[in-house]
Amino acid sequence: MKLNNYTIIDVETASRRMPSICSLGLVHVSEGRVVARHHYYIKPPGRFEFWNVKVHGIEPYQVKTAPRFGEVWPFIKDYCENSILIAHNASFDLGQLTASLLEAGISHTDFYYIDTVKMANRLFPDFPKYNLAYLSLVLDANLGSHHDALADASATGEIFDSMQNKYPLERSNISIYSTKDSRECINQEFSGFFEELMSILEPLRADESLGYKVTHELEDWLEEVKSLDNCYMLEELMPRINFIIKRGVYDEGVYWIINRLKMNYYYEKRTVNIGASLRAILKIFESDDESQISHWLEVNFQMREEYLFDELWRKIWEYHHHGQGDRAEILRLIHFYNQPFDGYYSKDKVQGQEGLLIGGLPTKYAKKVYNELNSVGARLVGKSPRKVDFAIIVCGKKGLDYSPKVRKLLRLKEEGEPIKLYRIGRR
Repeated sequence: MKLNNYTIIDVETASRRMPSICSLGLVHVSEGRVVARHHYYIKPPGRFEFWNVKVHGIEPYQVKTAPRFGEVWPFIKDYCENSILIAHNASFDLGQLTASLLEAGISHTDFYYIDTVKMANRLFPDFPKYNLAYLSLVLDANLGSHHDALADASATGEIFDSMQNKYPLERSNISIYSTKDSRECINQEFSGFFEELMSILEPLRADESLGYKVTHELEDWLEEVKSLDNCYMLEELMPRINFIIKRGVYDEGVYWIINRLKMNYYYEKRTVNIGASLRAILKIFESDDESQISHWLEVNFQMREEYLFDELWRKIWEYHHHGQGDRAEILRLIHFYNQPFDGYYSKDKVQGQEGLLIGGLPTKYAKKVYNELNSVGARLVGKSPRKVDFAIIVCGKKGLDYSPKVRKLLRLKEEGEPIKLYRIGRR
């Protein structure tokens, strides 16, 4: 699906500190057309640094009488909170944005965004670099005056539009920038409210005019949802529904945010349980009932950010949505990640070799293993995984812990390195 309603944002900063926005450029796209361009000079809370001035050319005197960020926010609030934000290296721009709001004492909802750097990295893995200047050159975007916030935002918009024509977007492509440390899972009662809301909004994707019936249904829905006690959910949802009612027109961006918010409350976790996710997708593929793949992709969308498993997630996504890729090869990969071992450890398998021990063993058991290895001329070393003959991996009650070192070993073994992986622990 192509996204036709979104906001591109870019900021320039006075220093390396946060916050230090001195210039902000914003481009809003509605129904596939640019309908608004805004540029603001902003007086930052701190001093300018030489290197920042050298990059963007904005001098302190140019912002001496400019408004503070808190004065600019009311003019850009709707664009930022009720649109999908597009940014190049989004963590920088959104980090500055949220720090500026915090400094100004302004509360805000989470931001929903797409990072064009990450998107380009997925689409064009062979590119030597992904900076704005290079992507503008190869994708024929008009960069104009580089490091001018509005010019950079415009170029980012052109790059995004070019890429989304090549890469069909899904809800899971949208990330959440949140300053909240934790989230509560949605309860069954609220689940029903979400489903009702989505059923009200779904017809608007074909007919954009709200009409009396839909407006009345949305107003009734708002009254019903006020009976719930979860204030955080209300804070997130109500402004967005009010926004649709106020405009009287369906807005695709708001629909995507609400849909993505639903995914967030159902499924968002700070860490992904890789083992459980792999076991679930293995069960789906082995059952030959692929109707559950779409659900698995949504539940485990954060695997896109996990080293090693990001590629598996995307292979499954391409296979399910576009029929691309070899099912047998994907199943082989799932099997391998679930069970990568060459058997259980025994001293006879590692005679005269060098290896690694990954994971913690009780002192008494660890001493026994060390003595066994020593008796057959094997030894544990602190070398790079690429330079060892074997790895002994400790598995506990929950199975394999996919730590960074384990992932590195799996990658090397997948690439054909002759490393033997032996399991130790519960049988």
